[in-house]
Amino acid sequence: MVCDLWDGVPPPIAKEAAFTTIGKWDAADRDVEFCGVQYHWRKSLGWRKFLDLPARSGERFELAMDVERIPEDLQAISAHGWLVRSPLSISEDPFVYRRYVQASKGEFSAAKDMNVRLRSGWFSDRSACYLAAGRPVVVEDTGFGDVLQTGRGLFAVHGLEDAVEAFSAIRADYAAHASGARVLARESFEATRVLRPLLDAAGC
Repeated sequence: MVCDLWDGVPPPIAKEAAFTTIGKWDAADRDVEFCGVQYHWRKSLGWRKFLDLPARSGERFELAMDVERIPEDLQAISAHGWLVRSPLSISEDPFVYRRYVQASKGEFSAAKDMNVRLRSGWFSDRSACYLAAGRPVVVEDTGFGDVLQTGRGLFAVHGLEDAVEAFSAIRADYAAHASGARVLARESFEATRVLRPLLDAAGC
């Protein structure tokens, strides 16, 4: 991350500001069966665990995801208070993408079943962008909590109750978690810290 490109815009203070995320809703064609066990590569299944989060947390949530491709999913998630918008209008332009992240209160996202059950450690570059912008991140744990510091600006959650507690903590001291997100991005993802050891490991 070049964190300076994301910093400099204070978090939104408007009551209607939402926690957001950007991505693909479903990818059934990439599911995998191994040793008789099915592993799913679709986020849509993961979101079902968190349907009650808007009501339970008191926060607003918006998904920039192609949920409309599956009408019954769109109906279910909308009925539980989730806002949905098209991801392409945001992700096609890097500057629009950055403005969307900066206009967000933070990020919440479920993870793909495969990454959760195999504890792959997957952590999205999208979440790193939110952190660099000083926006707290709450995402389903894939094992990244074993290597990244969590609890201040970043939360690795294992289900609905964990997520509710995370948002309660953020609401209690949003400024501290926004600052913690920014610090974590600079310590763990800043290009000037990451590139040299990466190139050394690659023998360059």
